[in-house]
This record gives sequence, C-alpha cells and structure tokens, in this order.
Amino acid sequence: MFDWGDLKQFLAVAETGSLSAAAKELGQSQPTVGRRIDALERRLGAQLFVRTASGVTLTDLGRTALAYARRVRDEAAAIERAAENQDTALEGTVRVSTIEGIAAQWMTPELGAFRRLYPDIDLELIAEDTAADLANRHADIAIRLFRPVEPSLITRRLATIHYGFYAHKAFLDRHGRPRTVAELSRYDFVGWDEAPGTRAKQESLRENAQVTAQPVFRTNSPGTMVAAVDAGIGVGRLPVSMAEGHDRLERLFPDLVAAELDVWLVAHAELRANARIRALWDFIIARTETYRRTRAGFG
Repeated sequence: MFDWGDLKQFLAVAETGSLSAAAKELGQSQPTVGRRIDALERRLGAQLFVRTASGVTLTDLGRTALAYARRVRDEAAAIERAAENQDTALEGTVRVSTIEGIAAQWMTPELGAFRRLYPDIDLELIAEDTAADLANRHADIAIRLFRPVEPSLITRRLATIHYGFYAHKAFLDRHGRPRTVAELSRYDFVGWDEAPGTRAKQESLRENAQVTAQPVFRTNSPGTMVAAVDAGIGVGRLPVSMAEGHDRLERLFPDLVAAELDVWLVAHAELRANARIRALWDFIIARTETYRRTRAGFG
C-alpha cells in the first residue's frame, strides 16, 4: 500500500501545510504533488487532508499517519547513517549548515583551504537561521550559536565571539562620545529584529552591558548591522572580528566586552566514523584554533 515515495509526499504536505510549499520543497509541480496525495487517499479509502483556501489541515487519520510516517523517516535516516559509517573514502559530499555571518566571513575562506587538501570531497555550505535537522541528514555538520541538548548529537565549543559597542567616527563627532555605558541609552541604536531565528540567537547572547535604547534600525543580518553602523545610522553592538576591519568605525569603551556568544561544532554521533565528515570536523577544529590566535574578538 505504501512506498517511501508516498510517505515523502505525505510528510512534505503535512509539515509545510500546503501543496504549493510541499511542491517547492520536493522540487516538483503542485499538480504532481496533488495527484500523488489523491492517489494515496484513494488507496487508503480515506482522507488524510482537508483542503482549504489557505492550504491543508490533517484529518484524524492524517494526524495518526503523520506520527507513523515520521518514525519511518527516522528509521530510514538511521539506515543511511549506518551505511555512511562504513564509508572510509575521502571523497563524496559533506553538507555544512551555519548562519550567514559565519558562512561568509569565516567558513568560506577556510573551506577553500580544505578543498586544496581534499580535492575529492565536495562541499555544500548552507547559510540559514534555522537549526538544520542533523538526524534526518539535512546537514552532516552544523556550526551553531547554541549548544544542542539532543543525546544523539556530539558537540564541541569552537570559540567565543566577543562583541563591542561601535559607531561611525563622524556620528560621534556630531553627537559626542559617551562617557559611560549608561549614556548610550540617549543615542540612536542599531539592533536585531524580532524574527524567530534571530530571537533564538539573541537568547544565547550573554550581555555584559545593558542598554535600554530602542533601536531605530533593526536587521537579522550581522553584515547588514555592521553596514548600518558604518553608514552612521547609530551605535551598534557588533562582533569585534567583523567591526575591526572598518577604519571609519570607533570602538567605544575598548576594554569592555559588551557581550559574548559561544560557537558550537555539531554532528550526529554516528557520522563521526565517516572519513570525509571526520576530516572536515578535525579541519574546522584545527583552523579555529589558528583563527582564535590571530583574529581579534575570538576567545
């Protein structure tokens, strides 16, 4: 009655909430996904979804089937991981998930060096705010700004990102330089937006200096935040490693670490035995140690 293709179609529709979103995730057309779901429901002799103008909702049977389908997906992923553990060749593809700032500023230059060492290993670097599902092979390795708690994952703290308060020198010439951190509350401020991925990152940030100013400019991108401060929009709490390369920016209270954020290397425990994934895992750790010694703002 079922095959894995049926379950992938069903899971995509159930988890995205619409045929169009499922089609995009699966790389298929919406009519194709709709026909597959219709055929599945005919074989079952019962509805899995109720179609609405805004998408689909699960029926009682659909909710029951979803729990079983997720278990089948997890078991299929476990079989894939077991097979990967037998892979001792330094070739193939490794998928890495991290946030945009780390992907652009840190990981991409380092991965160029990795490719020179291992030319037969292909790399996929996914820049995203959401945490990739390592158990289901959405990525092989992740670099995260929080420590996962799942027992199936292995973790290692790579570094601690240090933040400082920065502003454009011309902005400070116009508005004056604050004498205390408390005085920052009267300045225009550049801050983070309230998107779910950004909120999760901010919850991991250890703020060592509280500022009560309401931001006049918000963004979910570290690079855009540095650009906004560099444009003279306001004061920002920026990663030191990103801000120090901008000559027009001035660090306020240079001896103050305004905030700290730990960076974690994560992989599924069963995949550590895979040769190409282990090679990249070890490479990232080694290069991070060098980066910490030579780059300001990393502890």
